[in-house]
Amino acid sequence: MRIEYRPLTSLSGLDADVVVNAAGLGAGRLAGDGSMVPVGGQVVHLTDPGLPEFVVDQTGPGVTYVIPHGSHVVCGGTEEPGRADTDPNPAVTADILHRCRALEPRLADAEVLRSVVGLRPSRRAVRLERVGDVVHCYGHGGAGITLAWGCAADVAELVTAG
Repeated sequence: MRIEYRPLTSLSGLDADVVVNAAGLGAGRLAGDGSMVPVGGQVVHLTDPGLPEFVVDQTGPGVTYVIPHGSHVVCGGTEEPGRADTDPNPAVTADILHRCRALEPRLADAEVLRSVVGLRPSRRAVRLERVGDVVHCYGHGGAGITLAWGCAADVAELVTAG
């Protein structure tokens, strides 16, 4: 088995038995799939005051979460379909801080380390299928980390099913 990593502009004409298209935001373009859109997500990193566990609140418009990561806490967040820029919005930062500090009062004096915007590759449904010699696995949106293990197992099965 040979694994090769390099920039691509097309999935055709590749010298490989199987190609796995898991190229994030570029996967839709490589597959000619116009249904893929970026979904912006802004979070704020704060110093961790020693939180022992994560907290999630789904009662408001959207989800508010506080996730400790040792030296910092990830507070979020937003979900903005079609957003293409990665510049944090100061008003959104203030809103996230307000929501997260209300949810977890021990963050009241936590120092803001940074605000970050990520672009998540999203489509109406995850594309996970084999078409000829290409296995497509993309469009997970903000659930990529949640779905990664199961999708990786499915990709491995599709690669070997040939």
